[in-house]
Amino acid sequence: MLRVDPVYGGVVVAEVQANLGTHGVTVESTPDERFYQNTGELVILGKGFNETHNTLRFANGIRGKGVNYTTVEHTKELLRMKLASGSKWRANPANLPGPLVLLAVDAGGGFVPVGPTEAKKGRTVATIFETPEIATNKEPIYSTHTHELWVVGKGFTRQTYKTTLVLDPPIEYEGENPTCSMLVYNRTHLKLTLLEGKKWGGNGELRVKTINTGAGAYPVDTAIATIKSD
Repeated sequence: MLRVDPVYGGVVVAEVQANLGTHGVTVESTPDERFYQNTGELVILGKGFNETHNTLRFANGIRGKGVNYTTVEHTKELLRMKLASGSKWRANPANLPGPLVLLAVDAGGGFVPVGPTEAKKGRTVATIFETPEIATNKEPIYSTHTHELWVVGKGFTRQTYKTTLVLDPPIEYEGENPTCSMLVYNRTHLKLTLLEGKKWGGNGELRVKTINTGAGAYPVDTAIATIKSD
């Protein structure tokens, strides 16, 4: 019997590495790519992609070829995908923000699982946020006598991510000289509280022009109150 352990002079004859599949496909994790459910052009980075056609398998089951998205660019190190009209990168908004996970890529030689070598549980290629909404409200508030204003909507974030609003007329709720404070209670409710000695502004509608819950400024241009004199 031949002994090959080090005590008997054994030598290294090969180093075993993870099987990367027929085309050596690998994918980078890019969780800092952030999109709302219905927006964005997703770019997947990696190596070994086919330059003409690739089939992708996502954990949430979204499909290519125009069903949920179309891959509009194929290179060896990049895939660019455009969301189909009416589709979403992820559904179930109550579970968002959350990862968009790519499980496997078929670059022509069959599906190759992607992810950590040990688990092959996929790569996070983006973080998806609920598409934010603001409910219209034209109820009156008074310039100084109304101290609280509740804003109702969808997709508000707190803790890990931060919700910011751009108001018209301009009202600051942070910084050196804020007019009010803002507190996000949950994904559907936030409260603006007028600070002592401040006022909401002149007569007219108070509107949210844009909202950013973590994936960039999203236009809403919605009235949240009508300001009236005391």
